[in-house]
Amino acid sequence: MPMKTRTKFIIAFVAGILGLSAVLVFSEPPSGASPEDAKISQLQNVKFNPRELQSGDLVFRNGDSFMSDRIVALSPEGVKLSHVGIIIREENRLYVVHIIGDHFKNYVRKDSLKSFVENSVPEHLCVTRYSGSNQTRLAIAETALNYFRERRGFDYDMTLESEDELFCTELAWRAVLDATGKDVSPEKVPWRGKILIGFMPFFRGPHFEPVYLEKKCPVFQKSAAIN
Repeated sequence: MPMKTRTKFIIAFVAGILGLSAVLVFSEPPSGASPEDAKISQLQNVKFNPRELQSGDLVFRNGDSFMSDRIVALSPEGVKLSHVGIIIREENRLYVVHIIGDHFKNYVRKDSLKSFVENSVPEHLCVTRYSGSNQTRLAIAETALNYFRERRGFDYDMTLESEDELFCTELAWRAVLDATGKDVSPEKVPWRGKILIGFMPFFRGPHFEPVYLEKKCPVFQKSAAIN
């Protein structure tokens, strides 16, 4: 592999630093569960009810790979997360729109929620929700779906200058910004000469509220003020 290509490949994984790329236990599916609920309930350590999730919710994980470990170790925020996506509910099926710096599929993707969480570290799954109307959250979900339809690529340069290329926390931040006009992360995170979007803005009121937080998730802050 040429040096330049290899470098981009490495950056693509480490890029989740604030954005790269858990695991949810029902002993049995809840009454009236959809086929998708049943699939999720088969995962070990799944403790939330999939039927409570809404389109536009944000889902976070910490992957069980070496690169996810490095992302967490290098995080300037000190959070134990490596990835985020936006939940989409379609006819009782749950999906996640997200982006990973994958050398073979480096554009916005839409995967099942089950596949999003099944290779993650236990006690690191988190779900937060934008504190607006359901209509607003549907607009956030639709905006993320538009990124998927447009096949926006992964931003190897890790900047906020181009809207056509995204890294994972940028996708979540920009979907909210484009749908609502609100910048929910006025304080950006400096990292090695770059200005990035971190995870913590999605764990603060008044813009967000907690839906499901496992033991290793960041402590949710009721105020937007940064301590």
